[in-house]
Amino acid sequence: MKKLEEGGEMEEKIKENEYKIEHPIYHESRRVGTTAFEYDENGNVVLDANGEPVRKVVSKGVWKTLILRPSEYYEIRSRCSRKYQIIFDLLLYTGMRYEELVRLKNHKEWIDFKNKRIYLPGGEGQKKVKRRAMSRVIRLSNQGVKALEGLFDIELPSKAIVDQYIYRNFGNIVPPQKIEVNGKVYYNHPFSLKTFRKTWESWLLYYYEGRESFIAQSQGHTVDIQFRDYFAGSLSEKDKIDMKPYVEGWL
Repeated sequence: MKKLEEGGEMEEKIKENEYKIEHPIYHESRRVGTTAFEYDENGNVVLDANGEPVRKVVSKGVWKTLILRPSEYYEIRSRCSRKYQIIFDLLLYTGMRYEELVRLKNHKEWIDFKNKRIYLPGGEGQKKVKRRAMSRVIRLSNQGVKALEGLFDIELPSKAIVDQYIYRNFGNIVPPQKIEVNGKVYYNHPFSLKTFRKTWESWLLYYYEGRESFIAQSQGHTVDIQFRDYFAGSLSEKDKIDMKPYVEGWL
């Protein structure tokens, strides 16, 4: 199977990516502000001087985030280069934000491989929870421990580069979400960095029923926030069987 390639400062795009998700699962949440791609009157993405899509802050609305089934994650991962297989695995199995992952790379001592834990102090790098200086203990599955070994084998690119890689290579696996604000048209691409964290939490909630508080603590929020902002309840019994090798050993 053809792999996606990565370049230097700008991640390259393969000529075609035939994979499409036929019946996607979305988590919908109302946000005060987020970024979306701006489109012109001809339906084309507005590009900046470097040929990159222009993102604009849209003040409010209901936004979709793609939640992956295990089979869909497998298909996406199989199309990636080794570097991005490692990055996607790290984002999925830890449920961490990208800024937190970058921070962790400089602190291997925060990882307890034997007990399958990450001890993440609060503070810099946790934009959403910075004002509360939250710290948390992140639980790991058996596969999560293996994935973490790859963190120290690669250089992590900037968040913007990873975002670009996802958009360039997987921006068409599900239809973009059209949003109109004050006469302007914007498009939100549901597959983004948020997908990995929300997917992981949805899998854990579905597989480990009744353990909501353990999962919320590991993710760094409350049960109320968990069901409002993360959980997608449309996974099937087949998905539950398929997610077993991913989540086994987490609890």
